[in-house]
Amino acid sequence: MYLEDRMGPSTLIMGKAGAQAIKYMVNNAVKAGFKAVEICPAQFYSVDPVIDPSFLERVFGEGDRMRLKDMLSQFRIVTVHGSSWWVTKIRENVYEEELWRPYIELLHFAHDIGAHIVSFHPLQREMGCDLSQNEMSEYHIKFGSMAAEYAEELNLLAAFENMPRNGDWSLFENILDIVTKIRSEKFGLLFDIGHAALQLGISTGIDTLRIIRKIEHCIHQTFELHISGVQNTGKDFNMSRNLTDHRPLDEYNVLDYGQIMSFLKRKKFDGPIILEIFYKNAGEKRASFKENLESCILAKKELSEYWTSKSH
Repeated sequence: MYLEDRMGPSTLIMGKAGAQAIKYMVNNAVKAGFKAVEICPAQFYSVDPVIDPSFLERVFGEGDRMRLKDMLSQFRIVTVHGSSWWVTKIRENVYEEELWRPYIELLHFAHDIGAHIVSFHPLQREMGCDLSQNEMSEYHIKFGSMAAEYAEELNLLAAFENMPRNGDWSLFENILDIVTKIRSEKFGLLFDIGHAALQLGISTGIDTLRIIRKIEHCIHQTFELHISGVQNTGKDFNMSRNLTDHRPLDEYNVLDYGQIMSFLKRKKFDGPIILEIFYKNAGEKRASFKENLESCILAKKELSEYWTSKSH
């Protein structure tokens, strides 16, 4: 599949939640010429399995799913992302089946709208929860094995993102090790390049090779990529060592995407590349949908040029 057929924006650029907002964004993505899209049904809303166990049923009814599936049939690739789906907060006196219900519903939602890949943030541990890192890893493996079974049944792929657990950006979790131990062709990795830059402390273009080494280490387990610009803003927004991701691919971006795209082409990476660009503008307010969409259009153009360039 051509690169342009598998590169597109996330509905997070919309900022708003709800079926109507997402359908509006999808319509505009079609008009902009995108052939791939990622649907985040919760957007930035943190779904809690105990407080709000039926979130997806409430926000996306059967009719909404049918209409969304019809709209999405215009795309070559559709993915679904948990976004702020912090549902599996390990806590006392709550069974795993209750904690995992929104994740299972997310898999069914993806199937209902005709998606191909579902990705999740790593599972979260409530503050004060007394679980070791080994116990957390076992918990992830157990969940991933269950999700892989559902993915097999629903004809999907599922993946963990390299998002830090419990907001600890200084800790580069070995998600690949967990994915390997799940031992399923249906469960892999969503590699977010912006997150990796923050986790590794990448601050200049010459450091990009460290990102490439990380991708190379897990390229065969990587189903999907998230791409965004990384800037040294010094602002307190998704910050690690004054770095901020989810930014445009403009002159302030510290990553060398020429190197990254050249590497991906050499390795014949053929998965979806989602442009997860939603940022704060000069007024320190979240950029508008129009600004975010324009940034994604420009990013797609730039990445496509790198892909076809002979100089990298």
